[in-house]
Amino acid sequence: MVVEDPSLEGVEPLLDHLITTAHTSGIQALHQAGLRLEDIKTSTSAHRRFLRGCHYGFDIAQRHVTRVVVELEEKARNLREIPRLKSDRADRIQLLRVIRTRQLILRRLIDSILFQALYPDERALRYFAVEDRLHPIDPPVLMRMADVAHQRNREDRLKFNVVCDLTTAAHIGDLVEVDRTNLSKASWRVVELKGGRMNALLSKTIEEKGGSVTEQDLDTLKAAHGTAAVRQAKRMIRQRDRQDSFQSLMKTGRGTSPQYQVPIHISPELLCVGNYMDAILQTCLQAKEHGLATTTVDGCLRLLAAKPGHVLWPNSDFGAIIHCFYHIGERIEECGLGDPIKSENELQALREIPPVVDLVMHNMHDPVGTPIFLLANLEIVKDLVMGRLRLFVQLDLRRFFEQAAAEGIELSWISRKESEKYKKVSGIIPGSPGSYGVRITISGMPEQVLLGGFFRRAIGDFTPPRELLRMIKQFPHQLRKMADGEGDKETVRDFTSTSPPPGPRG
Repeated sequence: MVVEDPSLEGVEPLLDHLITTAHTSGIQALHQAGLRLEDIKTSTSAHRRFLRGCHYGFDIAQRHVTRVVVELEEKARNLREIPRLKSDRADRIQLLRVIRTRQLILRRLIDSILFQALYPDERALRYFAVEDRLHPIDPPVLMRMADVAHQRNREDRLKFNVVCDLTTAAHIGDLVEVDRTNLSKASWRVVELKGGRMNALLSKTIEEKGGSVTEQDLDTLKAAHGTAAVRQAKRMIRQRDRQDSFQSLMKTGRGTSPQYQVPIHISPELLCVGNYMDAILQTCLQAKEHGLATTTVDGCLRLLAAKPGHVLWPNSDFGAIIHCFYHIGERIEECGLGDPIKSENELQALREIPPVVDLVMHNMHDPVGTPIFLLANLEIVKDLVMGRLRLFVQLDLRRFFEQAAAEGIELSWISRKESEKYKKVSGIIPGSPGSYGVRITISGMPEQVLLGGFFRRAIGDFTPPRELLRMIKQFPHQLRKMADGEGDKETVRDFTSTSPPPGPRG
């Protein structure tokens, strides 16, 4: 990611301030009272002080991010209005990319605020998204929503009001209000803000009709207020239905996916899934000291962190990273690229290794994934965001399948033709032969199908392979707990939550 441009002020001081404000204010509030983070486990007053400190920092960060994102949006729009010259086209494109990247980073920081506020029910964040695309910024609307959120936050320091349009993940409603009055668990609701006389009138009409407006009602609205009022009423009804469906899904575990519009069944139990964030942190710390470091998690997930310019990565060439993963994964010490005879075979082998992913770049574009800002070391977070450290990951599904087989689980690719029916709810799984799903065969149990989202967890939620296997082994237990006759094969089942963060950090 390129985050700097000569025509913009350096971004690091801003990031340093915002990350520190958003994620350390709770701890600072404890320290000011002579308390430690451990005290929140035994003292109710310490826990409240911690949450209020978190809330204060989150609110400041959200307001600051709003101002910066809007300023960046105005710069981007001005770029389009300035007469274009061929001589500065490349510079203009580069500047626009930097602006969009900065906006994305700041919005992912807000995602991390929402993720933390929802804890331990952060699984809900997975279902706030309706579309895969990043919603554009509307400066006047965003500023208005941020003002309302700030006012609501001032009224109660245990209720976190997060602006949906400032996140990348929340596409339902205008605000997400997370109530932490109950210290052991967050409760939350989606808030829809509709201002103006016409919206008030339409809201009243819809409420009086119980949310069900007939064609005759719409005709009456059209005669009284015009076609624009009818269009707005229909939008409000769709929003209301979507929110009702979403709330029902979160309460009952059954409903319709907001994104894919298919029936889904969330596990009755919230499975607390571990993560490999400690492995990421240790790999990055070693790379910061030595220039390059690698770690293998559970035998089939590999991490590589490197400083740009390292002797093994002199020109920041992605091909060199692929080359490193080839030797790590295949456990081949001797390099054949210097030998004219062996080089062709090695180059061919490089093309066949499992996919390698830039973990930070992926994280920025994965709205439902665990935000990288939740790493325990904020200095390493800044190094990754600023590009002083690069982090790559590879999930070797060949070895994962072998590990599953050793535990009595047969995993096999569904043929591309057979898996076409899953295209609506799954992408092609990276590293597969063009398949959208994996068949699970466990002796004595009906076959189940894993879709792309399951394997995405290894990259997006930092879920270790051993935890993925544990989830698969729990599928029979979860199936037995489902109500008979309601799931069937056409229901997409989500048995797991997102990986929890390492705990409240403040």
